Amino acid sequence: NVYYLKLDKDGNITGTTNIPNLTVYEHFIKIFPNPTMDYFKIENLQPWSKNTEIRVVNALGQVVKRHQIVYDSEQPMIEVADWQSGVYYVQFFNETGLIDTQKVIVP
Repeated sequence: NVYYLKLDKDGNITGTTNIPNLTVYEHFIKIFPNPTMDYFKIENLQPWSKNTEIRVVNALGQVVKRHQIVYDSEQPMIEVADWQSGVYYVQFFNETGLIDTQKVIVP
């Protein structure tokens, strides 16, 4: 089972939501280098599905970057040189919803 955790501003869990029928592709999607100070690349070991969107959110849940996959073998590069230090979450969405979330550290 996969659950979405709801956190308060201090990082305490305030609730959970079960996410049914979620397919996780963690072992197919690779982010490198991580940690990174300049950029990171995203490699998918299988073709991207149609309408895949990448969203990068900060620790407050604010979207700081969006990228729409244009072709199925794309390897996006996300520049982070002007981002504040911290933990960011890279979310992958397709036509069925959220398929994966991975953490990136910008020191």
